[in-house]
Amino acid sequence: GIPLSVLFPEVHFKMVDSIGKKILVVQNIAKDLTLDNIETFHCRAENIEFKTDYSVSRAVTELKTFMQWSWNKIKGGDGRGILYLKGGDLSEEISTGIKGIKNIQEITLTDISTLFKEDFFQTKKVLYIKKGK
Repeated sequence: GIPLSVLFPEVHFKMVDSIGKKILVVQNIAKDLTLDNIETFHCRAENIEFKTDYSVSRAVTELKTFMQWSWNKIKGGDGRGILYLKGGDLSEEISTGIKGIKNIQEITLTDISTLFKEDFFQTKKVLYIKKGK
């Protein structure tokens, strides 16, 4: 979330983690960099009570669980949805993760290796699940 908040200073980011040390680090970095577009929450993602435009995850859990935690907390329409970053073959995880989920408008899977040539990125992907209205 920190790099995104630096790249997009006009966007407000709500960062959630159940591990207090991680939230404390984010708060300290935001303070040191004078980032005023970050709000932190020390709680479990499934317990948040606010709606968001996007939910972004970097290999937090399997897609099915992440969808259960976040899909109903995303406002619909205008390209809103989930950005899910993970490595490996995601085909089965995607088919299992979206089963029974309503209002999916579009699914796009992008190989990060098309953007970055370093070996580390060879198996990494970004899954975008766009929510309809």
